[in-house]
Amino acid sequence: MRKCANGAECKRPPSAGEHRPAYVRGSGDICSYCSQYKKRHPEAGPLSEAKSASKNINRARKERADLVLRLKDLDRDINLASDDEDNGLAKGKILTDAELFRVIQIIDRKTNLLPTITVLPSPTVFNKEWLYLLEEETRNSLAIEGYFASPSELKQILSGRRTAPEIFNYYNTAQFFYELAAEHRKDRSFLFSKALVRQVHVSLFRGTARRGGELRRGKIVISGARVKPPENDIESYIDALLAIVADRHEQEHPLKLAGAFHVLFESMHPFDDGNGRAGRILMNYLLVLKGYQPVTIKGLRKEDREVYYQALQAADVGFHEGFPPVSTHLSGQIAERLGRGSINAVLTLLVGGQESRIDDLLARAVEGRGERLIPLSELAEVLGAKEGTLRQWILRGKLVAIRRGRKLVSHKLLKIG
Repeated sequence: MRKCANGAECKRPPSAGEHRPAYVRGSGDICSYCSQYKKRHPEAGPLSEAKSASKNINRARKERADLVLRLKDLDRDINLASDDEDNGLAKGKILTDAELFRVIQIIDRKTNLLPTITVLPSPTVFNKEWLYLLEEETRNSLAIEGYFASPSELKQILSGRRTAPEIFNYYNTAQFFYELAAEHRKDRSFLFSKALVRQVHVSLFRGTARRGGELRRGKIVISGARVKPPENDIESYIDALLAIVADRHEQEHPLKLAGAFHVLFESMHPFDDGNGRAGRILMNYLLVLKGYQPVTIKGLRKEDREVYYQALQAADVGFHEGFPPVSTHLSGQIAERLGRGSINAVLTLLVGGQESRIDDLLARAVEGRGERLIPLSELAEVLGAKEGTLRQWILRGKLVAIRRGRKLVSHKLLKIG
């Protein structure tokens, strides 16, 4: 059997088996593979078919992998949206005072359950459960600001394979300050100062052209909002806000305290840029400092962002005509104006996010012990109850369950009381 004249550069693909002896008339002593390749690529150099085929295969594999990741991202976002619909928050329901009181009681019971399941006395931001939820918080919080990243893109950014300083800085800032809050929680110290506020902002803009940590000077207009932030003496207003937090933190429930802080911080808008990101991290810092979980405010969908904006607008009614002038009673006057609006919509988002997060952490803690979450039909047999009874327990906060696909799953360890 004669060999192709191209020798090592023959275009016969590696998968073709034995060398084909067929020759094309007028092409000399090259084989049909080389002849066809020459007709299709007259300008091509001596690139071997093996190399060309390998490049095509690698390209196809990469495109397929990217498609799979996009489908997974879409599926995850759909599941997150489905979870919101389950608790009724995505349908625009705002909880009443009585309903908020009941949900907060349920959250407190679930929070007390966590130390009985997880190996650690309390979760830290360095275990895999917190890191996963921190990724979701980063995606949602940055989406509110107009920075979008899928889970796979976020992982590329965090690993340094893609550049997006706003997203990278948010994740690292939140991770550091939540861990700091957890450490202060262990020491039973309440650190919430102006220096902390500035440092969060500095961290968010590290490595960018903008200098962080500097309070603004002069007027600012919040696009689409009716609130009128103070124009001057921003430092005095931040001092008044911190005084309100210091005065309330021992007697007010942490979720209500965090909600009030967030409304006031966003209404003041103390920096030229990054107020939303800084405000949400500081709000969650407060929650961790008081023994609760960071809250993810949904922002991936336009309707979620609208719900969030409307909640803030309902709460900042007292500042639609501006802030009171600086005086010795500034903190009291600001607190009084805060009371003119309704904070229930903001609290509805916070308690919904808190309960969802603690449910997820509890479920992952059970799985971390090597236990398997099972459908309610199976769990009903284990607990000797009807499946309908289990569903009532879930509604009343007596059983923690999460959605996996189309099914609710739980475990006997997730029964409260």
